[in-house]
Amino acid sequence: MSALLLDAIPSLWRACDLGQSAAPVCPSGFAVLDAELPGGGWPCGQLTEVLQPQAGWREWRLLAPSLARLSRQGSVMLVGPPLVPHLPALAWQGLVLDSLIWVQADSPTERLWAAEQALRCQTLAALLVWLPSGLSQGLRRLQLAAQAGRQAAPPCLWALRPWSARQQASPAPLRLGLRAGPGDALEVLMLKRRGRVLEQGLLLPAARPPALRAGPGAVPPQTPVSPSPRPFKPDRHVVDRALARPLG
Repeated sequence: MSALLLDAIPSLWRACDLGQSAAPVCPSGFAVLDAELPGGGWPCGQLTEVLQPQAGWREWRLLAPSLARLSRQGSVMLVGPPLVPHLPALAWQGLVLDSLIWVQADSPTERLWAAEQALRCQTLAALLVWLPSGLSQGLRRLQLAAQAGRQAAPPCLWALRPWSARQQASPAPLRLGLRAGPGDALEVLMLKRRGRVLEQGLLLPAARPPALRAGPGAVPPQTPVSPSPRPFKPDRHVVDRALARPLG
C-alpha cells in the first residue's frame, strides 16, 4: 500500500508520528512541552507519572500553570506531599486556595486508598499523589479508577515517584522525568508517550518560587499570608472523608 493511501486513512497511526490523546487534555502552560505531549497537553482521565531524584519542588514548577487553571474548575487534591504546602507561594502561582485539599497519608497503602476514593468525586479537577517505587498493582488500580470516572470533565491525575522507579514497568500512558537544567531551567525527559521517541530533554524556563516550605521565598505584597494548613488524615472506614476538608 502506498504512503499516499496510508495517509488517507484517518484512523491509522504510525510510530514515527506523535500520538493523539483519546481523552481531553489540559494545557501544561509551556508551549515547548505541549508540542511534545500527545494531544497537546496533560491527559485527563489518565494516569501521568512524574519521576524525579528528589520530591518537593520540581513537580510544582512543572505543574503549577495547569493547577492554576484546574483549581478554577474544581478541587485539587494533594495526597501525601513530602513537605507542608506553602499557601502564599501556591497563591502566587495562581492557584485558588479554597480549591485545595491536603490529605496526610503516611503509608503507600493509605495514599493509594485516598487517591482511589478521590477519583470518585464529581468535583475533582486534579489529583497529585506522592508514591515510592514499586506498587505496580497500585498504579494499575489508579489508572483504572481514573478511566472509570463519571465526571463530565475527567480530572488530571499525576503520580509523583522517585527516579529509581524508571526501570520498573508502569501502566501510565505518559511518563516523564525531571532534573535540574542549566541555570534555573527545568529539564523534562519524555520517558514514555504514545508516538515517536524523543531523545533529548525539554528545557522549561525558570518559574516562580517553589510552592513548598523548602526555605524562604518572595511573596507579593498583595498575597495574604495564611497560617500553615492542618493536614487531614482520612478515616479508611468512611469513603468520602478524604474529600471533606479544604486546605487552609
